[in-house]
Amino acid sequence: MTGAVRWSVPAYLALCIVLGGASAGGYGANAALQLLAIVLLVLASLARPEPPPERAERVLLIGLGAMLVLICLQFVPLPDALWRSLPGRAEAVRPYQAAGIDLGQRFVSFIPHDSLKSAIWLLPAVGVLLAMMYARALFSGRNIAIALVAAMCLSVLVGAMQIASGTDSSLYFYHFTNRGTAVGFFANANHMASLLLVTVPFQAALLRDGLNAEGSRRVAIIGAVSASFAVTICGIFVVGSLAGYGLLLPVTLASALIVRSTRRMRLAAAVLLPVMVIAGLGLILATSDGQMMLNQASNLDQESRRLIFSTTWRALKHFWPVGTGLGTFQEVYRSFENPLTIKLAYVNHAHDEYLEILLETGVAGLVLLLAFLAWWIGRAWRVWREGSLSPFAMAAVIASASLMVHSLVDYPLRTAALSSVFALVLLLSVASFVWWLVMLVEALRIPSVRWNAAGQSQVLYVLLMVFLGVVGTILYVVVPRPQLR
Repeated sequence: MTGAVRWSVPAYLALCIVLGGASAGGYGANAALQLLAIVLLVLASLARPEPPPERAERVLLIGLGAMLVLICLQFVPLPDALWRSLPGRAEAVRPYQAAGIDLGQRFVSFIPHDSLKSAIWLLPAVGVLLAMMYARALFSGRNIAIALVAAMCLSVLVGAMQIASGTDSSLYFYHFTNRGTAVGFFANANHMASLLLVTVPFQAALLRDGLNAEGSRRVAIIGAVSASFAVTICGIFVVGSLAGYGLLLPVTLASALIVRSTRRMRLAAAVLLPVMVIAGLGLILATSDGQMMLNQASNLDQESRRLIFSTTWRALKHFWPVGTGLGTFQEVYRSFENPLTIKLAYVNHAHDEYLEILLETGVAGLVLLLAFLAWWIGRAWRVWREGSLSPFAMAAVIASASLMVHSLVDYPLRTAALSSVFALVLLLSVASFVWWLVMLVEALRIPSVRWNAAGQSQVLYVLLMVFLGVVGTILYVVVPRPQLR
């Protein structure tokens, strides 16, 4: 039973990859993932963490609390005079005033319905994060790596069948998708490439685990990891994503150091590999050929990406330092588009995660983002310097780095699949000893039927979150919302 319990989080991760591959679509599947995430939150609230959260985990928890505060601020009602004094607000309501339309109560967010929807979409990642922090018996580093690699191989198989079936294949699961390419369980080929990349370091961690085994188990692990790595390489070339091509070499070189390395080699890689990635990004973004390849990989023409960046930057400056509110990018972007330059391409995100965060959350998002990057760099340096730590912690550092770099030119973390992977690797990189430490936990400890007052209040709080989420979703569907044009 204990062994089965340790597959809880890995199984949920695999389910996120299968069902959560789109940032705009698959509402039913994502709703199921959000409900399951609430179950993880309940388990996390009832479990007794053994060992207690480390200092770095507590810092991450503080950051999560700050993010929750930022989300709650989106729904703070403001007096009309104060709301109009915020950047960009008075100009936005002027057309409605001229038409005699009363917009009702004003909030910090331009579109509270969309902000609530964006907050609910964070549930899978938050559920994984807190479950791994407080219910350590629900996972192990090895099981997570196996689930991740297995889901990747299955996604590559689906992608191969998509290519074989043609552009009209029913195996494309989303209406807005890259038909004709191997997207697997995703809507976007670049996001499929991100999944392929994050599995490489975990394959290296499993290989190191196998090299320490003996007899037939050693041979079986080495053979399985080698076969899965071959699937990964084939998948990257079949998908044809520029992000996959560009990050494959640095990710593979860094992952090789998980298997065998010295402290000097790891420190040299920590300096040289970022330089390699920055040089590659500079070559792509600074040259016309590189930009053309990047646009082709995103199904955009040569001018579209530059236009999206410039329009988003204009909107960001207009609403700085408050921002427009979580989840409001699409409506705000449309209000800043030049009618003479509008194309057929559907712009649902800024194709730069950091730029979109700054537009929606303003200076508060910038502070949180810089604090997170400082925390991540500190943890990554410690894990990478101490190579004797868990190989899965080292793999988590590489995987999180690849997702963060890819977010410079895309939005992989806007999907439930990759945001859950990102939350998972953050916790693995923090819990440096979790690879062997969770093996000491006998079973998930849940309080008896006679809960104390604190336990009851935690459960009631989670149920309140569910109620608010359901009410907010109903309001989003049935209440008409004014456009920002």
